[in-house]
Amino acid sequence: MKNHPRTIALVFMERDTIKRTAHVLIVVAVALMIIYTAFLSRTIFAVVSRRTTESETKMLSAHIAELEVSYLKKTSEIDLSMARALGFQDTGVVTFATRTKTALR
Repeated sequence: MKNHPRTIALVFMERDTIKRTAHVLIVVAVALMIIYTAFLSRTIFAVVSRRTTESETKMLSAHIAELEVSYLKKTSEIDLSMARALGFQDTGVVTFATRTKTALR
């Protein structure tokens, strides 16, 4: 069987096509691996960040609860005799300052 120049050229073209296809597939696979790694690392970072935020939220909630209890204790201690001891006085007649509204025309 004789090898015609045309069939030899087709064989070489097929080999080049296969090589190009293989190179493209390798590049695409590497790119997808890089993208997957980036998404995975961002996901892990987000989970760790969320856990840290949750623990900080719990600590702050506990601190707020302590402050609320302290506030309630202090407000229950306030009475009229304490206010007088601190220098507050009863007001006599209460008067209010008012302003009349003017219409713009």
